[in-house]
Amino acid sequence: MRKPKILSNKATALVAAVLMIGLLAACSLPLPSAKEPTATEVPVAQPSSEPAPSGPTASFGGVSFSLDPAIAAAANGVAMPDSSDPTAPPEFDKGPARIAFSFDGYTGSTTTIPALVYVYNAADLAGKPEEPMANSLATLLQERPDLAGQQQLPFLPTVNAAQGLHAREAYRDFANGSGIEYIAMYAQGPSPITSDQLWYVFQGVTSDGQSYVSAVFPLSTDLFPAEIPADFNYDEWFAGYDQYIADSRKALADAPVDRFTPAIDKLGALVQSITVTPGQADAAVPAAPATPAEPATAG
Repeated sequence: MRKPKILSNKATALVAAVLMIGLLAACSLPLPSAKEPTATEVPVAQPSSEPAPSGPTASFGGVSFSLDPAIAAAANGVAMPDSSDPTAPPEFDKGPARIAFSFDGYTGSTTTIPALVYVYNAADLAGKPEEPMANSLATLLQERPDLAGQQQLPFLPTVNAAQGLHAREAYRDFANGSGIEYIAMYAQGPSPITSDQLWYVFQGVTSDGQSYVSAVFPLSTDLFPAEIPADFNYDEWFAGYDQYIADSRKALADAPVDRFTPAIDKLGALVQSITVTPGQADAAVPAAPATPAEPATAG
């Protein structure tokens, strides 16, 4: 699987410090409206608002979904063994064992990460860096707070970057589970948004709690410039960073679905069609290799 550009092994303590300082404003900025949300105002994606999936069904290892040709020409499923390495920085294609779908002929951006659907056995996340994200998602789905007001939203797989922005947040059900969807930008430091940096993200859990579903689709959009001008005044931009993030979130929230490629309503329809067959998906995921026993010593 191709490695994303943002997930190099350049993470250092200095980069981590810059991320924590530079992205603090994005994590805690006030929403455009000061009105306190109520339970009835929490956005929930409505199944009836999405187009019915019109493409073939992708299926592998007990996981299936409908694929609209406006998203990609084909989806390919494989069973990926555990490749976790707690001593190394996070990489997008590393982590616990999972069913993984990649996409041929993907119509969105291909400059940052590949489009993917991952399905993890929830039990395989225990005791690993992914476990806090899974627990955070479970709490959100149980308590149903306003997602737009959250500093950070759950995201797997783990990445060597920070969530600098999220927008268009909503709860969304799929065939046999529930989750959240949003548009996000990830970066290794504060930076202006370009047209190829945004991702449609879905994170969900099956109704039996046995499987964690992650779908990530890089987007293309004309809402932001294709590149940063050579004479861009970074200092002036950074001085207005809070307002820039607030304005960007509003622009994303207000944009019609067809200002994105793929159109996000079609991505929502794909997510709604995801089915994880109990037992089959768990059986298809390769087991983690056994830890070699310590050699016996003569007494």
